[in-house]
Amino acid sequence: MGTSGYCISLENNLPRKGDWLAGSVMGACLGMSLYVFSQSWDGAETYAKFYWFTLSWNRKRFVFNITMLINPLSSLMLVVVTLISFLVHLYSIEYMFDKKIIPVIFLTWVVYFFYDRNRAVR
Repeated sequence: MGTSGYCISLENNLPRKGDWLAGSVMGACLGMSLYVFSQSWDGAETYAKFYWFTLSWNRKRFVFNITMLINPLSSLMLVVVTLISFLVHLYSIEYMFDKKIIPVIFLTWVVYFFYDRNRAVR
């Protein structure tokens, strides 16, 4: 939410109202997903567990961790979803060139595709 507000506040200061910003973020995501795919395509599985936060309640301690498993199938799905997202961004830059609400639309799409990409990897 804070990032969206920040980008909308920069709307008048960015060339072409920042449409290149959303496209370049999606391009970077595509590049990272291709890198993950190239590293896991040989059949290797990567398992990572990260500490997130701890809650203490009634003298009990609850530890929350983030766990990721990256295998060839999940990395392929990551590439497919990110590639489609990137292509939609490229198409929409020209399609919405004359619209007045470009930053709101692009930021909404970035949030949508980021959320969708994270769901697809699970």
